[in-house]
Amino acid sequence: MATALGDEMVAHGVATRNPAFRGMLGRRGSWLSSDGERLKREAASFKHYLAKVESKQLANDQSEGFVGGYLA
Repeated sequence: MATALGDEMVAHGVATRNPAFRGMLGRRGSWLSSDGERLKREAASFKHYLAKVESKQLANDQSEGFVGGYLA
């Protein structure tokens, strides 16, 4: 499955080579293309954003007594 995913990443221009073979071939360095590196940064930024929004929303919901809705 990892090999097929790596092939898809290469086909869509996200990776320069299939990362599933990185360990076997002993290659070092980045296997992500410039688009892949950009997507990686965007995903990290989005994850950070969600963490901030979620923490603020949870704090707001707790103060208003809505936490039970998340636990259902």
